[in-house]
Amino acid sequence: MLGKQAGLSLRLRAAALVSAAGGCQGAGSEEALQIPEGLAPQLDDWWRQARLLLQERQIRQENGQEIVLPSHLAATAMAKVGKEDFIMSLRRPLPPPPSKAARLGTAFHEEMSQRLNSEGTLLSLAEAGSDRLSPADRKQVNDWLDNVAELEILQGYSPYATEIDQEIRLAGFNVRCRIDAVFKAVEKGRAQWLIVDWKTGGQRVRVDQLSLYVHAWAASQNVDISQVRAAYVYVQDGHVDELRPRQIIGLDVFKERLETLRAQH
Repeated sequence: MLGKQAGLSLRLRAAALVSAAGGCQGAGSEEALQIPEGLAPQLDDWWRQARLLLQERQIRQENGQEIVLPSHLAATAMAKVGKEDFIMSLRRPLPPPPSKAARLGTAFHEEMSQRLNSEGTLLSLAEAGSDRLSPADRKQVNDWLDNVAELEILQGYSPYATEIDQEIRLAGFNVRCRIDAVFKAVEKGRAQWLIVDWKTGGQRVRVDQLSLYVHAWAASQNVDISQVRAAYVYVQDGHVDELRPRQIIGLDVFKERLETLRAQH
């Protein structure tokens, strides 16, 4: 019995073959496809589903529902480029549903930004203007701020900027980087940078986003990427996941992904 994923892959392959063959079907096509022994009984069903897939594609084309690639992409989406959920988000873009987690995440980022922008002085939540939070939510955000109040990775660094927008041009796309916080240190007269991306969720995140941030910030300061450190900080428990030099994804890798996306759509 074929698994669901394998079955879908075979149906999509069959659809491509139907399209290439101009809609040929029937027993004569079985030999061309070289169907493995035991799968022949499913052949008719494959052709039926292939025709349905092609009809659906034709309807999308006629109704103008084909994917239109945007000129701008968020760095946070680069780990998903080319994957099915990414393609579906382009086909049917929908705003994320409102949630308590998103609301608290926004509140935390705002409070942290205000604290860091107050010349390095850590303000209380009330001083930072968080009176819109309920007592329970205020306690939650306060706990997160306490968890990251004295991070070892920040020692020797001073706040430089928060909520910075940077862009990288790759394969005809503008990739937007929204950097939460940048810290600066000076060693032997040479600037050293530290990028921090605050994560209020518990799920660990891939290095794609941070890699782009490193490239973007290095380019904006006209320095080598070796002068830029970066880390995810998970505020629920204060865990720091620093991007190691060997983990930094090169711009050529991202460019190849985007070129493939453009070629396929």
